[in-house]
Amino acid sequence: MNTKDGMDLGIRRTSEPKHTMLHTTTAGYSGKHKIIRYDFVKLVNIGPFVTFMMKGTVFNLDKNLWINMAKYLVLFGISALFVAALTDDVTSFKEESMPNIIRAAENLQNFCPFLFGLFVSLSLGRWWTMRCDGIGCCADYITNICCFLTANAARRLPREEDWQLFVSVQSRICRYGLASLNCIAKESRGPHAPIDEMVTLGLLTEEEKTLLESVEPHSRAEALWCWMSALSSEVMEMVKLPPPNMNMLFTHIRNGLKGVHVIHQHMNTQLPFPYVHMITLLVNVHNAVVAMVSGLKFGVAVREGRPANCVVEIVQLIIVPTMYQGLLQICMFLSDPFGDDIIDFPILEYMLEVSEDCKAICKNTREMYLDRWAEGLSPLPNAAIIAKLPKPVHVNAGKDGAELERPPEPPPAELAVPPSAAKAASELPGALLSSMMSQVERQGGNTSLSSEVHLKAAFADLGFSNSESVSELSKWLVDVREHIAKIPPMPTPQGQKPAK
Repeated sequence: MNTKDGMDLGIRRTSEPKHTMLHTTTAGYSGKHKIIRYDFVKLVNIGPFVTFMMKGTVFNLDKNLWINMAKYLVLFGISALFVAALTDDVTSFKEESMPNIIRAAENLQNFCPFLFGLFVSLSLGRWWTMRCDGIGCCADYITNICCFLTANAARRLPREEDWQLFVSVQSRICRYGLASLNCIAKESRGPHAPIDEMVTLGLLTEEEKTLLESVEPHSRAEALWCWMSALSSEVMEMVKLPPPNMNMLFTHIRNGLKGVHVIHQHMNTQLPFPYVHMITLLVNVHNAVVAMVSGLKFGVAVREGRPANCVVEIVQLIIVPTMYQGLLQICMFLSDPFGDDIIDFPILEYMLEVSEDCKAICKNTREMYLDRWAEGLSPLPNAAIIAKLPKPVHVNAGKDGAELERPPEPPPAELAVPPSAAKAASELPGALLSSMMSQVERQGGNTSLSSEVHLKAAFADLGFSNSESVSELSKWLVDVREHIAKIPPMPTPQGQKPAK
């Protein structure tokens, strides 16, 4: 069934994803490409040497890696020239000085991998937490709120105009959630990063953007979640969900805010500066020592005419310092994954995924209920409470901002006592009326008509001659008996005999 129930949140890719031999990238609104997926199988099968200089590898991320490697190459050359410049026999230097130098280098290499490995593990853990418990949590609970509200509105708002009003408010709630993700990304670009693109995307109106700009940048995401909470509460009032359901809504809001707080905790509370400084110093000293020792060994091998040893020392210079410096550079990029680097989080792609989820939830849930209503499958048996809900809100279709008009609540009509029956009942003694009610209850197998005849006869014996009042009272008492009979019995605890 085709309907107009879907909502368009306005999130679009700026360009089609770009597929390379190894990974897929997409451009954000800043125009910078970011990796959204890579082929791990191809990476293993093709090998790292063929993909050595591809975009996204550590050798292509930042030129500082090559600058640092150039420094270590200079140290290597100075050490090799020092040995080559020795006028004395190189054998004495090799036997007397080299063992001590090598021993000191080995001591440094023994504990450096442990300390640096712990630092790398900690940096990766913080990055993964920001992705899962931060961005992931916000995205999940935007979708959960959309699902919770849509599932209730789709079956409680049969009128099309009411449903369209819900869709417009629901889309605004989802847009605020997506705007909060955008605000988080903007924070890493500085306190003066503009938020004009949120108006271009349709996430905010000009008035909302002006209102949000008056808030400090680090508080904008929380403010947007508060707006979501307010509008979601209005939707629940419109759908007339019982108040206990507010607990579930506020739980979703709280968990979404928790994701924002996790990101702020990691971004605003860095690892201790002395610790990071010590690790950086350790890596640089380690690489410098490796470069100097390799240079000395290279010089000795040249003097002794051992070319194989020369190649080994060159390979060690290339591999060991490059790996340590490369991992240090990666940790630097992972410390702030909300920027425009190619390995940073593709926030636009996450926003697009949430937008598509919310759109699908809203559209298909409504279509499903329209089909169920058309086939007479909804509401299910024992769902009479749905039929007794107040009539839907009458929506003012104008754009003048007029208040919504609600119809007056219908007075309860169930088991209402007719005036003539009430008059007759007031003339009966209380004990006698109770006795007659008990008698009606005991006639469980009798029909309504026989019960009514029996009651009329009882009233006649008592001298009540007003046939209209007696008839009304008799009918009302039979009605009471039928309603009482429909009340299900209380469950009997296990092991206990039912009461007789």
